[in-house]
Amino acid sequence: MGFYNVLDAAKEAGVDRFVFASSNHVVAGWEADHADELRTGKMCFDSTTPSRPDSLYGASKSLGEDLGRYQVEQLGSPETFFALRIGGVHDRKHDHPWDTTRGYAWWLSRSDCARLIDRCLRTDHDGFDVFYGVSDNGRRWCDIEHARRTIGYDPRDDADDWRETAESSAPSEGPK
Repeated sequence: MGFYNVLDAAKEAGVDRFVFASSNHVVAGWEADHADELRTGKMCFDSTTPSRPDSLYGASKSLGEDLGRYQVEQLGSPETFFALRIGGVHDRKHDHPWDTTRGYAWWLSRSDCARLIDRCLRTDHDGFDVFYGVSDNGRRWCDIEHARRTIGYDPRDDADDWRETAESSAPSEGPK
């Protein structure tokens, strides 16, 4: 009800564009059954991948996406609702991927996060849409080409670049 009230207040205020911080947890329920396909690149999440939340948190984000679609398609307000299925964004001190397979797949640098949100706010594209919020990671499990084509998202960071830098400059006990 809280998020519905936010959308209703946005409608009353005349907000025409809504960018929703959704989560990769909306589709993370697929990960356990398809880990090998994801890790080898034989499977990739895209904007048409059905929701399959892995937690109550993921289910609440899935509901937020559904409410946004309902508002746009049935009520016409806002005119635009973008759901960003955000991967892992960390605080400034730790703006690098977690050293796990999943961490390298889902990492979103702070600067790429800002680029994605900026494109959502500046694009002429209207309606409901879903975009994955990850950097241009070579090991990502989700499609960012849709965001590139649709809104001009231009990520500049790659989790593997951080890993190579960390491994070459870190002392033998690893990055700190």
